[in-house]
Amino acid sequence: MQLMFKSRVRDAQPLRPWALARVSFVLRRLAWRAQTATVRLEDVDGPRHGLDKRCSVAIQSGDTPPVLVSATARDWTTALNIALARAAQTWKRLLQRQRDSRRRARSFARGQATALPRA
Repeated sequence: MQLMFKSRVRDAQPLRPWALARVSFVLRRLAWRAQTATVRLEDVDGPRHGLDKRCSVAIQSGDTPPVLVSATARDWTTALNIALARAAQTWKRLLQRQRDSRRRARSFARGQATALPRA
């Protein structure tokens, strides 16, 4: 899995090694399915203080649609942790749906489909 970090904010550059390590840790079990994971840190309000740190995480794979999740928080670490948790959960759900649909397609192809009860 290729990890990318993008930020135009100088305050976020020292977080690069930690952010990439955190992404690889959170996605370690799903890393074989992902081609790229991109972390983007932005400061929405600029020098003003408040809820203005946005972290966007994008996970791309060849056989699934890309997952793009963003979170806004008071500091970079919180925004990254929230965005990574959402992205991992969303991607796991997407992979589960894809696996289940493949299983259903195989069972229909084999003629093992069960009749659905009528309501």
